[in-house]
Amino acid sequence: MQQGSAGNGDAKPSIVFDPTDPGFLADPYAVYKRLRQECPVGRATLGDGGARVVSRFRDAAAVLGSPSSRMRSPGGEIPAAIRDGPAARMWAHSISMSDPPDHTRLRRLLSPAFTPRATARFRPVVEQIVTEALDAVEPRGEMEVMSEFAMVVPMRVICGLLGIPDSDWDLLMEWTPDLLRMFVPDANDEEGIELCHRACANFIEYLGALVDRHRDSPTGNLTSHLVALEEAGDRLSRDELIATLRGLITAGFETTMGLIGSMVLGLLQNPDQMALLRSRPELVPNAVEEFLRWESPVHAHYRYLTTEWEVDGERMLPGERVLALIAAANRDPDLYEHPDRIDIRRPDIKHLSFGGGRHLCLGAPLARLEAQIAIGELLRRFDPIHLAATEFRRRPHFQFMLLEQLPVTFEVVAGGS
Repeated sequence: MQQGSAGNGDAKPSIVFDPTDPGFLADPYAVYKRLRQECPVGRATLGDGGARVVSRFRDAAAVLGSPSSRMRSPGGEIPAAIRDGPAARMWAHSISMSDPPDHTRLRRLLSPAFTPRATARFRPVVEQIVTEALDAVEPRGEMEVMSEFAMVVPMRVICGLLGIPDSDWDLLMEWTPDLLRMFVPDANDEEGIELCHRACANFIEYLGALVDRHRDSPTGNLTSHLVALEEAGDRLSRDELIATLRGLITAGFETTMGLIGSMVLGLLQNPDQMALLRSRPELVPNAVEEFLRWESPVHAHYRYLTTEWEVDGERMLPGERVLALIAAANRDPDLYEHPDRIDIRRPDIKHLSFGGGRHLCLGAPLARLEAQIAIGELLRRFDPIHLAATEFRRRPHFQFMLLEQLPVTFEVVAGGS
């Protein structure tokens, strides 16, 4: 971060937030703390126009939840960094990047499949997938949590819903990190943008073939259902269908994988909390919410303002882009006592990890279900569990800082299988 002037004529300091700074990527929470304390409304180095940055809970919640905030710039343009090419096509038709009325129409089509009641029907499937994942590693007494458990559970669930074969997982995993660059494209250099275009092209080709197969031979799964909507007319175009399937895949496993990984690491680094959760398994749902608060799988979202805002004496004008730092907001001491601590008994947990407003994550009930079953069964079957490393590499992406590796060893509880 850099210190600068506020830019509005007063003497208030303004901190320039650089999401590519190696110091930030190495220790983001120290930067978040400084922003909250010294500069609740800062500036970010994102593209030519930059962005305003909010880091306190009340401000981030207001920006995300306001009906007047938008995903697209006032003119609706595709970001200049990806103006041409496959990434532009994917961006333009993604529900997560859309505004009303398109967003309202797309959300109405998808939401019935992801209500809490609909999601509850998946419990037996998730339980079986978790059991099989743990069965596979149990004889070894060790596992790499991210690739053998945290990824396997949500990937099998979402791919099963969409009719994607297990043999294609590696491709989807390989393409996803570079595709995610499109959400804040001007945080990338030319090489990063080229990687983003390539990943989007791969998804478009792969999912186009998946759509064609399900049109020719419907199976009754979610992909076949969405294909039928496409064929109904102007309700869901082919590009919207492909972008929607992409969104279901990447949101369906990427963020849940990050949540499960952070829960395992956090519990192992806080043995008192792990012991408490073992002794009181009824706390698992609350523990999931606490870990969503403590380390959000998505660190930031942005919105464009359509009305003038004033936050902490700073004016933000219509047309400005605002970056809401979710991970900073979730540890706001104005909302929580000892926010950097993990407390699975913390009451009335509020967090922004699933976004807010009209873009509140559709898959939140499914992510919660998967994480609850995964962590509950892991603790029931394996005790003790030990970290098999002292350093843990994270993805160097300021929005999606997921753990890349988490090796552990364990012993099997007698009768736990």
